[in-house]
Amino acid sequence: MPGQRRNQRRQRLAQPQSFGHVDRFVRADHDQQIVLRSQRPAGPVPVVTAAAGARTVSPGGLLRASGAITVAGGTLDLGGNKQTTTDTISFQGGTVQNGTLTNNAVAYDGQSGTVSAVLAGSDGLTKTTSGTLTLTGASTYTGGTAINAGTLALGSSGSINNTPSIAIAAGAAYDVSA
Repeated sequence: MPGQRRNQRRQRLAQPQSFGHVDRFVRADHDQQIVLRSQRPAGPVPVVTAAAGARTVSPGGLLRASGAITVAGGTLDLGGNKQTTTDTISFQGGTVQNGTLTNNAVAYDGQSGTVSAVLAGSDGLTKTTSGTLTLTGASTYTGGTAINAGTLALGSSGSINNTPSIAIAAGAAYDVSA
């Protein structure tokens, strides 16, 4: 029976609605570490919503160029890849690390969490909600930064040097000492 329950759990974890449409489910470790790999050499790994545990894009793997990317807890590890998308990239908690996200169509939606990946592209970042979003990577996006609510914090290695403007709404905060 224990083996049967473990197999049922693996089947539930591999359901497409849990992780987007996955080309191939590689494994689910005991600590809920999830690894996704594309079986198509030139094809993208579909959009991932990271809500718990970790999602890793394998080296050379890509997410789709369109479709929202939402990190709402857990970790999205870009696997050292550069990823470009034309849809919303939303940080709602958790961590995004190890790579570059580029968005040239919609400003990044920053609610909370930690981003050590490089944020690039021609659009900016809008900090919304009362949470804290901490940037620990050297972001290169060239759009404006709007801090409408909560706190935008820069970690010791974090920077937004290429942004032409930083607008801070009443009650919001920009913390460069994090």
